[in-house]
Amino acid sequence: MPHTQCASCHKLFPFSRITEEIHRCGLGRKKKKRTLSEKSSTTTTILKPQGIPLSKTKILTISADELEALKLKNIENLHQVAIAEKMSVSQSTLARTLKQANKKLTLALVNGWSIKLNNKQI
Repeated sequence: MPHTQCASCHKLFPFSRITEEIHRCGLGRKKKKRTLSEKSSTTTTILKPQGIPLSKTKILTISADELEALKLKNIENLHQVAIAEKMSVSQSTLARTLKQANKKLTLALVNGWSIKLNNKQI
């Protein structure tokens, strides 16, 4: 099933949900400010497949909190409870963040898409 990324919230959805306008961004609560490590820079990095121009690849955006959660989980090998406390979010929010980030990374790697690392803090 083809996926697409929402332009305003950067979440992945099956293409049919976006085109049928089932997904409505901007509704609900505002995103809570996450606590990120001091090492996160304010720059944006794009990783793309070698030999393919950036204009010919789809770009998926990994947000700063998704990147931080992946770093703490996969590099520092922390448990979800510890990561949630460190980022000042609930464990269920962290689980959703990790699931969304893993889905984005997997889709980008399997399909040869570019990955935009948005390091700006929310």
